[in-house]
Amino acid sequence: MKHERGLTMLMHAGMLGLVMYFVMVYVLKKPTSVAEKHSLVYASFAFIYMVTVGHKLPSFTYFTT
Repeated sequence: MKHERGLTMLMHAGMLGLVMYFVMVYVLKKPTSVAEKHSLVYASFAFIYMVTVGHKLPSFTYFTT
């Protein structure tokens, strides 16, 4: 299985944060300061998720019998 570089994951998280910012400002009509903070939080969670799990859903093989 080929793993992505950390820089690629960081760029993907940044793009997600940018998209979320524009959605919050132009679609949801949130103030720019709120949209800025929320999009940074979403991008951070996305980056942490991608670094720990990757782009796939986590497998819960620990709970199978």
